[in-house]
Amino acid sequence: MDVTTCDQQGDIMIDAIGRDLNGQLVFLSIYGRDGSVQQLLSRMQLSQHADRVTKVTTTFPGRPSKFEALVGDPRRLQKVTCRLPKQCLFGPLVHGWIFDPELTTPDRVNGRGWLTFDAGHTPQMRKGATWSLVKHLSPIPLLDEWKDFVLTALRETMVDEEAGHRCLSPTPSIGPIELSLIQLPSSFEALISESIRNGKLFVPTAAAETA
Repeated sequence: MDVTTCDQQGDIMIDAIGRDLNGQLVFLSIYGRDGSVQQLLSRMQLSQHADRVTKVTTTFPGRPSKFEALVGDPRRLQKVTCRLPKQCLFGPLVHGWIFDPELTTPDRVNGRGWLTFDAGHTPQMRKGATWSLVKHLSPIPLLDEWKDFVLTALRETMVDEEAGHRCLSPTPSIGPIELSLIQLPSSFEALISESIRNGKLFVPTAAAETA
């Protein structure tokens, strides 16, 4: 496991960090003494104070440049900590996670959800998880036969033309975690309907009669 220190608090070790497409922190995994971890968490909550942590910066092994994530509004972040076994090589340490609740709670109303992967996820597993989330977020039923077409369309469709953000986009992360954001476009239902009408998507007779 590669770890590195946090520039804002040198006695904190980071093993994974991720941000959204706007550069804001969405996931942080840290190790350190209990006092140091609690101090970092407290400094993130400070308002208009010189000691406030407004961003997390680190350099991972093999990377020529620093990785930076903005804290933004700390009230949107959740924190979980647990103590490691006392017989740990480095003494009594705490493992902490700081994350945006959106990572674990898809927003069906706005058609928005996150995917988290690690090195153990195969391409088939990633594709399956992506499709499951798309079906969960979709305002209309989707047939599994449409998987390849719909996922390709989401990767090619812009949800924010000015920023260059696509409906299905990986977001920057470092460490044993990979993040992707799904944002269904407002035209998603129209896209599916039009694709059915022009023959790009096939509806089996039984499914059509059920609908």
